Amino acid sequence: MCLSVTRIYLTPTLAARIISRAGKDMMHKMTRELGFLLFLGLSVWAVTGCQGKDSGILGGDTVCNIPETWSTRFSANGNTVVDGKKGLLWTLKVKSDMKWQEADDYCKGLNLDGKKWRLPSKSEFRALLNECPLDNGCRLSPVFEGKCGIFWVSSSYKNKDTGAELYGFVDAQFGGDGFDNPDEGHLVRCVSSNK
Repeated sequence: MCLSVTRIYLTPTLAARIISRAGKDMMHKMTRELGFLLFLGLSVWAVTGCQGKDSGILGGDTVCNIPETWSTRFSANGNTVVDGKKGLLWTLKVKSDMKWQEADDYCKGLNLDGKKWRLPSKSEFRALLNECPLDNGCRLSPVFEGKCGIFWVSSSYKNKDTGAELYGFVDAQFGGDGFDNPDEGHLVRCVSSNK
């Protein structure tokens, strides 16, 4: 059985509305459609099926294969990875445990191959992910070096209730995305145009 875990950020107001308004029928429908939900603080972890493939999570014994298209789509070139499908250039190595502003500054200040670097958008980073994890537990092509986990992306969200500014992430292990406190330490992989 392959499972996909997605983290969704909820404001306190929205979480209270869902809990107070979700009658038995609504919770049953949500459970049936999403698999199951775990309310953890202000996050919802939604666990869903993954197109009939077995990821090895929760007792399975197989994982997804490397997609055949990856051998022609991604190629390492020195300190970068070329994405031939999207026309983007990615840093080969990953930076660890950076706050969001540090990550943004790092990418903008990166001097590599004479390119202008930045944090990727959520959609750019999500386009790198396989539908379920490979045997190394990651959804990224093995051509990318370094840790696998939660990566900062360029999107942001302002919580209307608290006024807090939250910043986007994509989880390359579980395939989810959401928003987090900018002072959290996450991984960084920068992107540039390959033109």
